[in-house]
Amino acid sequence: MKVPSFFVKKVIVKGSFKNVIKDGKKAGFELTIKNKIGLGTLIGCRPVTISGKEYSIDKLLLIKDGKEYKAGEISESMPLTIRFGDEIVLRMMDDVGLELGSYEISTGINLVSVGWVEFSYKDDLKE
Repeated sequence: MKVPSFFVKKVIVKGSFKNVIKDGKKAGFELTIKNKIGLGTLIGCRPVTISGKEYSIDKLLLIKDGKEYKAGEISESMPLTIRFGDEIVLRMMDDVGLELGSYEISTGINLVSVGWVEFSYKDDLKE
């Protein structure tokens, strides 16, 4: 199922698309999603694509309530429950980060009882 971009923009926390800085250097990038729909169980993630460049889920971390989950390990046997109001940080660790500018961001998640949900939207990286 493809989610319309106007809806995606409602669940992306405004201003959350930014580079991750570690030891004074870019170490990746992240964005935050706030669940405004309801209870869901995440059992899979697709790679993240940024303006045509695909990033492996092996480098994607999901951070919920301060705990890190490797996206590649989320599955039916290791699900992640997401409740209404939960904020999930999607952090891509790539040792490079991104240059300032506009980007098309695409990915997908697999939810129990829903299946694969694909989303894509545009955002500006300002810091």
